[in-house]
Amino acid sequence: MFRYLHHKIKEGLTQDYGGKPPIQVVYGARRTGKSTLLKNAFPEATYIDVEKGQYIPDLNSRDVEKIRGIISTHSSTLIIDEFQRLDDPGLIAKVIFDHIPGVSLILSGSSAIEISNKASESMGGRALFHRLYPLTFFEKMNQDGLLKDPYHLEPLELKLASQLPEILRYGLYPIPSIHIDKEQYLEVLIESSLTKDILYLDIIRNTKVIKDLLILLAYQIGQVVNCSEIAQRLGIDRSTVSKYIELLEKLFIIFTVRPFRSKRRDEIGLSEKIYFYDVGVRNALIGQFGPPNVRADLGLLFENYIISECMKLNDYFGRKYDLRYWRTKFGSEIDIVFVRGLEPISAFEIKYKKGSISSVFANTYSIKPQLVTSDNFVSILSQTFIDNE
Repeated sequence: MFRYLHHKIKEGLTQDYGGKPPIQVVYGARRTGKSTLLKNAFPEATYIDVEKGQYIPDLNSRDVEKIRGIISTHSSTLIIDEFQRLDDPGLIAKVIFDHIPGVSLILSGSSAIEISNKASESMGGRALFHRLYPLTFFEKMNQDGLLKDPYHLEPLELKLASQLPEILRYGLYPIPSIHIDKEQYLEVLIESSLTKDILYLDIIRNTKVIKDLLILLAYQIGQVVNCSEIAQRLGIDRSTVSKYIELLEKLFIIFTVRPFRSKRRDEIGLSEKIYFYDVGVRNALIGQFGPPNVRADLGLLFENYIISECMKLNDYFGRKYDLRYWRTKFGSEIDIVFVRGLEPISAFEIKYKKGSISSVFANTYSIKPQLVTSDNFVSILSQTFIDNE
């Protein structure tokens, strides 16, 4: 099962941090395939699943000899899955890195909140962090046997694009078996993300409010989010809405896109848009899995899909673009602008089939936005992020 991070993790282990390979930390939402990725990439490694209770007392003890006794003599690689569940995961990782020579340590986890609060400081200067998302389009096509080389397109663009309607319905989370009901799987995934992580972290007791918020956001993808209006509908205050949105970002369910503002006084520069990392999760929240061509939300659904693909590929291929949208008070708009530093590099206007592009952005920044449609998105994504690999 090919994943772009496979090679990045292995490359990370070849680096030299004071005579040792750095700790590799793989994090991301639940069920994105972190465990499968690591087991496939390092089949001989000692693999510990903390959520199953494996070796927790020995690891929490921080006793070097006890930890050394866990590691297989057949491999120098130690993988600790859901490591953030340990008492002091960062300090445990530091002990292994500093006191057990010859061991390559790989950690994986699902909670950015816990990883940030409990681990990142102790591992400072010792770790490389890799984020795993739901599948990209190219990973999915490779896994389905439709694209032999996920780094370079073959002359199959129309055939590949024909897979889009299914993706817009069910998203790109890895499904363990073709016999699993996709709709039910996504519904269970939402519940497990909310209940398992939020309740475990003891942040919020009433997960119903969080789910109601997610449903409201699911109906507002691609739109500027009005926190005051949402607060009024949910019967909570505005600051709580903002706090919950930040929490949902850290659980890798949604992400925000800020506006780009540089030259014009009439450019809007404050309000964020919210998108879902996976359109299948978004559809499950509102209970709509109908064929895209009969849906009223097709344009926004496609926009969310393209922007989430840009988010994933931008990270995997290290392009280091800041993804923004652009809008003026008079209604001119560009869906996504790739910014580096404070300068726009390129831009996309996203339409499912066809549409016009405002000339205002091009006249202002001397950059002509590309029109991304269901017919050309494969080649444009490849050209923008992958072709130089």
